[in-house]
Amino acid sequence: MNHLPCDIVLNILGKLPVKSVIRLRRVCKFWDSLITTPSFISTHLNRNNNNNKDNGNDYIIHMASWKARRLVSSHLSKSPPKTSICTVAFDRTFDKISDIEIPFDFTSDCTQMVGSCNGLLCLADSNNVIYLWNPSVRKFKKLPHTCLENLNHVTLGFAYCSENNDYKVVRTSRSTFLSPSEIEMYTLSSDSWRRVEISVTTDVWFSKDLLSPSPLLQRTCIASLRGKLAFIAKLAFIGQSSFQYFIWVMTDYGVVESWNKLFVVPFERLACWVRLTDYGSLMVGYRNDPFGRQGLKYALIDTETLQEKKDPDIQHPSFIASFMESLVLLDGTNVESY
Repeated sequence: MNHLPCDIVLNILGKLPVKSVIRLRRVCKFWDSLITTPSFISTHLNRNNNNNKDNGNDYIIHMASWKARRLVSSHLSKSPPKTSICTVAFDRTFDKISDIEIPFDFTSDCTQMVGSCNGLLCLADSNNVIYLWNPSVRKFKKLPHTCLENLNHVTLGFAYCSENNDYKVVRTSRSTFLSPSEIEMYTLSSDSWRRVEISVTTDVWFSKDLLSPSPLLQRTCIASLRGKLAFIAKLAFIGQSSFQYFIWVMTDYGVVESWNKLFVVPFERLACWVRLTDYGSLMVGYRNDPFGRQGLKYALIDTETLQEKKDPDIQHPSFIASFMESLVLLDGTNVESY
């Protein structure tokens, strides 16, 4: 295929699945150099993203919380596992596709999934060790040490910056809950942290009626639905253990008048919490036992058909994020393969 023009080769490679593209790196050095360029990785990502949306093939990845893992280990009379398992599943049904073992060891059993952006996962533990990991290309990297003097009461965030095609981790730290926060930001392209100065000394809190579609509804949580800001509200019926959940979407971000009520979901049990997948399924945690001796049960409700799946594969407290296959982290500084 050496006689094919470069743009045709790129067009063909850009339409292939991640695993096929990885194998084709071995064809020749020229193809390898094409595949590992930032421009090709971005093009392949955008194409994959559009295809998934068109076909309805959205995925999620979930990892049991450290409390759930410790509870399971205690029940099995075993010590808590050092390595964790992430599970990839369909966004719409939560049906399991595969289990993936995390390829690195943390210094603490108290681990969390900070977030997921374009197939790149950010994981951290209570000792402030942070990893970026892309299971699709079997690569990960450990982030360098902090640039702050001390780390206390840490909060983490992970995001993709589309303006410069970069990934960032934000970490805040404060010595006490009443003291101002110190903030640092890690940038993947530079592989370094930098301190971020802000002009305010107190935390910002959302007003209870800020951007609310209706002041009469009790807000349950803010979410994302197919890339739009979503608002889940609850309406309880007095004297009954039944509820209705209203899902609103802001079609024009920042414009209060653009709130649109998309779904009304009835639920006949007392829900402890609700969450919304990007596809639009409502995940509900509830108790059959009013005294809580039996623990939480989970149900997945399709907001369009109102069909309820009472026994999804996930039946324990977990970190959940959207997921897709991508070539992000295929090449870069301080990246390890496994």
